[in-house]
Amino acid sequence: MSNANEPVDGPEQSGPSPAPSSNRRRNALIGGLVLAVAVGAGAYSVLGEDETGAADPALAGGRWTIPDRPDPGVRDTLRGLFDGDSVREAAVQEMIRRCMRKSGFDYVKNPVAPRDIAPTIGNDHYGISLAEAERYGYGKYRAKDLEGNADPSREGRQGQQNLSPSDRKRWEATLVGDWSRTIKVQLPDGSETGTPDNGCIAEARKAVFGSLEAELKLTQLAGNLPIWARKQATSDPAFQTLNRKWSECVKALGKGDFASPEALRARADELVKDSPDQAEPVDRPLAVAEARCDAKIGYTPQRRLLEDRYYTAGLRKYEGEVAAIQEMNREALARARRLLSGQGE
Repeated sequence: MSNANEPVDGPEQSGPSPAPSSNRRRNALIGGLVLAVAVGAGAYSVLGEDETGAADPALAGGRWTIPDRPDPGVRDTLRGLFDGDSVREAAVQEMIRRCMRKSGFDYVKNPVAPRDIAPTIGNDHYGISLAEAERYGYGKYRAKDLEGNADPSREGRQGQQNLSPSDRKRWEATLVGDWSRTIKVQLPDGSETGTPDNGCIAEARKAVFGSLEAELKLTQLAGNLPIWARKQATSDPAFQTLNRKWSECVKALGKGDFASPEALRARADELVKDSPDQAEPVDRPLAVAEARCDAKIGYTPQRRLLEDRYYTAGLRKYEGEVAAIQEMNREALARARRLLSGQGE
């Protein structure tokens, strides 16, 4: 295991991080920054769901000091970076609608999650009890993954359904803005992200967050930080040893050679992708194997403890930025409530 206060090397390369493999759950991420900003969640410059394997040095953002023990409630702290998100997003959607209406266009607001959701923490692709695996296979987890995965831009785009091709282009330009007028911000990992500084999306986000630049940078950081931490954790010898023991156990059960629970679940998804309604009998044996080996070596508690140490390191490294996120969110939440009450008309 890493030594106390062991520094971890940071990035040596620049450029954008790989795109996410899936949308933010329950009305959040959309692939492509234009539409992502349109629905207000932001498309994070993140890696995909399978975060095992060697840590990518481009994600580290400098040197991380890994503590012996995690801070209490570290996951709650990370989730808290999205407190009030549902109210802020509701206000953004309302301001987009008002802006489009002033330009003579209809805009059907995208549905907003009824509760706050932290998009990149809390949906671990490991850890299943034997009782649940024997009864449901991966059914519950698969349903959770798919929930809200439909493109949330679809609702808003209903406003252009009956328009002529030329009016549809004007509708799009009014909503998204002119990409020749783009603001860009740099993230701590060296990547850049940007969005038009005009159009109804931008105007709505300015109305709620005050600064489009700050919102873009800080929201991206809030979403990426847990992923950077998990990627760092994968390079820890303790993590690699844990996965190796789990893999050996699964192989001994005759279920194949899988490097991690994520890899096994990916195989299960592949097996049932053409017949999801018949998934349970197909993936139950794999889920049971994962659960048996998890319990045998204590996989989940050990991995969570290790990840929590890296979550703690990330929060400490970006302490100033985290404080800025919290302040921005509080101020934006107050604006959002005023706007939704009609005081910001």
